[in-house]
Amino acid sequence: MALFNKLFTKERCCICGAEVGAMQRKRLTDGVICKECAQSCSPWFDDYKSSSISQLKTQWKMRDANRKALETSFVPSRRLGDYGAFIFDDANDQFVAFAQVPDEVAKDPSVEHLAKYNPDILKLGTIKSVDFRLEESEHEEKRVTKEGEKVSYDPPRYRYGYNWVITLAMDNAPTVGVPYVKRVRVRLNRMPVHVRCEGKRITNDVLKSRGTLPAEWASYRPPVTQDYDLSEKRDVRNVESFFEEPPSGVGKLFRGRSATAVCDYSFGFKPSPENKDALADFAHYQQMALDTLAALGGK
Repeated sequence: MALFNKLFTKERCCICGAEVGAMQRKRLTDGVICKECAQSCSPWFDDYKSSSISQLKTQWKMRDANRKALETSFVPSRRLGDYGAFIFDDANDQFVAFAQVPDEVAKDPSVEHLAKYNPDILKLGTIKSVDFRLEESEHEEKRVTKEGEKVSYDPPRYRYGYNWVITLAMDNAPTVGVPYVKRVRVRLNRMPVHVRCEGKRITNDVLKSRGTLPAEWASYRPPVTQDYDLSEKRDVRNVESFFEEPPSGVGKLFRGRSATAVCDYSFGFKPSPENKDALADFAHYQQMALDTLAALGGK
């Protein structure tokens, strides 16, 4: 009963004084803050329970200085990402990141638009680690019989969904980086890219962890000629770890096929005309991930 009463008891925001319920507040070490006041914090900050009112006020002062720096010393040179995005200032080895980039910033990443949303300026040198995940989901498509029963196709058909996600661990030591930014997570693609396949994707049987492909997969570029020799590219992709057979055996999959079919098979899917657009999107985001990793120093 005491817990129930606590959930519905209103408290005053220690910043603006507004009365807020349990669902509209964030608890600090020495009070609570309403969601409206919390919007002044960094979008990458979530450690409210371990923070005090004075620490938040210090953060807000730093955020004000950040906005001025965006207006005066940040020179946007390129954007990578469609849903979430990294916007780089290559001249000064720094960047900003959005979990969901605003439309006006996506269309025109000018300093005026950036200052409006005030993303934190982060130095490339403060990145502790870069983690790339090509997140995969698998769904078997079934047909409905005359009796209304769902049954598998023969051979079975599968639909795979993919998201390209990059996570950064940041050095947030006050003398080095931004003290309130520990982690940045950005999904590059707007919607999952769905690819259909007759039978399971080639690599599924050898993946060690379900749902996530190895980070090394991002470093692989598909072959573009029929005479491509996989054994010559061992420094780019460890063939055995994906197919568990000698490179010469895998090479047979590629020989005698068109360049389009080669690219299709290179990601483990059987060639199919219906996958033309999906595989173009797959290759687009795969290349975007490679470019982003290189820009972040994670190549």
